[in-house]
Amino acid sequence: MKIRPVRKYMAVLVLMLLGAGFRLISLPREALEPDELYSRQVVLKSLPDAYVSVRNDLVHPPLYYLLLKTATSIWGTNPYGLRAFSLLCGIASIGLIAIVGERLPGAAWCGLLAATLLAVNRIQVFYSQEARSYAFYSMLVILLASWVVAISERESDMKLWIAGAVLMILLVYTHYFGCFYVLGSVVALMVSNVQRRTKLLAFAAGTAAALLLTPWLYAIASVYKSKQGLTSNLSWMQRPDLQDLRKLFAASLGVGNFRGGATLAFLIVMGLASVALFRASKAHALRQNPAVIAIALMSVLPPCIVFLLSNPPFNLPLFLLRHFLPSLTLLILLSCYGLELLNQSLGRQFRPISVCGAMLMLAIGALPSLLGPSRGPLRFPFYAVVPRVESSDRSGTQAFAASFYMEGDPVNVYCGRTCVEPLPAPAARLPQHLLLLYLPDFPSDAESYRRLIEEGYADVGHMSYAGTDFAKMEMVVANLELRR
Repeated sequence: MKIRPVRKYMAVLVLMLLGAGFRLISLPREALEPDELYSRQVVLKSLPDAYVSVRNDLVHPPLYYLLLKTATSIWGTNPYGLRAFSLLCGIASIGLIAIVGERLPGAAWCGLLAATLLAVNRIQVFYSQEARSYAFYSMLVILLASWVVAISERESDMKLWIAGAVLMILLVYTHYFGCFYVLGSVVALMVSNVQRRTKLLAFAAGTAAALLLTPWLYAIASVYKSKQGLTSNLSWMQRPDLQDLRKLFAASLGVGNFRGGATLAFLIVMGLASVALFRASKAHALRQNPAVIAIALMSVLPPCIVFLLSNPPFNLPLFLLRHFLPSLTLLILLSCYGLELLNQSLGRQFRPISVCGAMLMLAIGALPSLLGPSRGPLRFPFYAVVPRVESSDRSGTQAFAASFYMEGDPVNVYCGRTCVEPLPAPAARLPQHLLLLYLPDFPSDAESYRRLIEEGYADVGHMSYAGTDFAKMEMVVANLELRR
């Protein structure tokens, strides 16, 4: 069933407005996280100082910070101004995924279904609200998938090739894992039944992106060595197992925390993705469909590569869900495409089964977001700690943070001033009575608390602040008094 163009565009617009509503309705209660405050610190610096800060951080390439600096010069560095760029990228991705889905071979409505799931998916909502690079990074990967579709239709269009090469460069300068998505798009064209010239140009575009990233890699090499490499710098991360990989792919449907939910979502997603590849290969040789190959590779290849790198013998702790947000987005599209192709292969009397399947996918994806407003914020509510700190301050008790990055800086933002100080070095003199903010699940924070107890401080009362589904950390505000 083909959808008329006007109705299709109106549907996409409605879905983008729906996605905007889901992202905006909960935004006021979502506290800025420590990483977002780092983004704020970078954009408040001069360009030379910002460059040094991003280089020394090692976590991300510099492009997002440069764009955020430009964006906040327009919208300001308040929480809404900081997050506006990510919000726009997240909302734009809803429309883009619908466009890519429409251009897949034999597709009519899978793009609209994917856009609906993207609009309401709580993981996509979460990162669209975050003043970090992930929403922009995911949007660039969707554009890269769209580029593969376009280049397979117009192989000799040099303007399109230049645009693709620029897109690949932007992607690798936004996130290091962008290299894996570039690899997926290039491999898809290399193995497809396209002209030899197209394969050579695809290889050249990917190589150009890799070579142009080299100056940045050279700039951070000395910092990398001084921090003893990634293994030491990211030692707080655990190695993933196969369960983590399963949960990652299941997260594309945004499942809630119910028993068997991740397994159900994993089976649905992988089953429909397999149907998409099988049915596409039955209609035409799979090598005739570079876009389908590219979406499949970019969905699965980056998580699997990083999963292998995070385990022996490499032991590079790099496996986090947010790094694979583009994979989750494209896996949604591939699953919806599989559902539509399954619907086309069924007789008319069986087609209600695929309708029920679509409703099930929507229910799984939308329910956590629909229940979200009644469950509270997704991020740790740093503002909830402020009354306790300010009450202590009025009574003359100074507050310290075991980790200023994790506790002190976020609380100070909501205090509107410096109401929490970094915990001094062990040899420093501390007041007889103090308030300590610490995360008991963080080894360094727990060690700071134990050190003070060993030095003679007694915990005469503390309050615990629970985290959320996304921010599982617990913060303790301990009232300590020196007894000896």
